[in-house]
Amino acid sequence: MDYPASRPLSIETGAIVTAGDQQIGIVEEVVADPSTGTPSQLLVYQTADASYLRIPIEQVDTAASTATEVRLIATPADLSTYQDTGHREGIKTKLGATLADGELFVPVHEEVLVPTTREISLGEVVIRKRVEQVPSETTVNVGHDEVLVERVAVNQQIDTAPAPRQEGDTLVVPVVEEVLVTEKRLMLREEVRITRRRRTEQVTVSDTVRREVLDVEENIPTSAQGSPESTTVDSSNRPLT
Repeated sequence: MDYPASRPLSIETGAIVTAGDQQIGIVEEVVADPSTGTPSQLLVYQTADASYLRIPIEQVDTAASTATEVRLIATPADLSTYQDTGHREGIKTKLGATLADGELFVPVHEEVLVPTTREISLGEVVIRKRVEQVPSETTVNVGHDEVLVERVAVNQQIDTAPAPRQEGDTLVVPVVEEVLVTEKRLMLREEVRITRRRRTEQVTVSDTVRREVLDVEENIPTSAQGSPESTTVDSSNRPLT
């Protein structure tokens, strides 16, 4: 910590503190004045009895002190007035320390490595959809009508010409003629029977249909794994939407 020009001495944490010819302890913290930001106190740890002193900065002999060795103006007998029991108890509570027979027992802790995992981005995949035309062939059933014409001889004498009639799937069309007799009479010569039948056959139909194809391009940075690669995925036989 640097002091202003009026007090150029810089005291480091861990500096040895002496009073007269006696070593008192080491500097654990240089406390600054919150209003001015300049050093106001030294928090000194006494190794002899594991206690703390909070010494005002005015008790530092700046002429005889250095950054690593702090000399106090006060004598060892006067330092009892600067005892800081509150800080000592706070340290004991924080560290779980215990005091027995003038000795401070502080538990020793150790840091261990705990492996963790996290997700990182290795690149991105670009998917492009395109439509291509491919020949396609399928079989469908188509129907057509066939007419069966059957001539049936009747040769029956009738009085009036009968009208065409429907018998199931057959249309009966009477055919009459006049014959020369003593008198004119109608003679039913024959009947034409027209039957319609439904037949189904297979017809091959060819045309061009469309389908969708996916081209997948995978861009991976060279820092992740080698050079970027491009992958094409064929989505044949997928429905076109």
